[in-house]
Amino acid sequence: MKTLKITLLALFMVATNLVFAQGHEAKNANEKSAIEKLVLSFPESLKAADISKILMLFTSDAIVMGNNAPTVQGSEQIKGLFENIFKKMTLDITYVIDEIVISGDYAYVRTNSKGNNVVKANGDNMPVNNRELFLVHKDKGEWKITHYMGNHN
Repeated sequence: MKTLKITLLALFMVATNLVFAQGHEAKNANEKSAIEKLVLSFPESLKAADISKILMLFTSDAIVMGNNAPTVQGSEQIKGLFENIFKKMTLDITYVIDEIVISGDYAYVRTNSKGNNVVKANGDNMPVNNRELFLVHKDKGEWKITHYMGNHN
């Protein structure tokens, strides 16, 4: 009888852990999906040259470290950066997510991107082949970009 109780208890513990693990995996998949949607909204907003959408993707104190550009911090500087970029060129970039790692309310996302930027002044095409790193934070139920860094491959 004692062996039966121990066996039943062990089976209950295994089943409970399995249900918990499945619930955690589903939650993690939902979080990854939300983060993926956030990050992939960035190139869509770049292509549309939509500064208001870009700013909605970032926290108000975010830091952007772009290719061949000074580091900028905060909504006003980020807005200025993209206003300057959009005056000079059109962007058409596709991002591929290489990795998403979540730890609580923070995650990092590694991407690579390819595409074309066209200089408005002369129509020159500038091929893009970059890799990026995003740090994102979940605040009040919504994932936002806190840090972005890109560099040429």
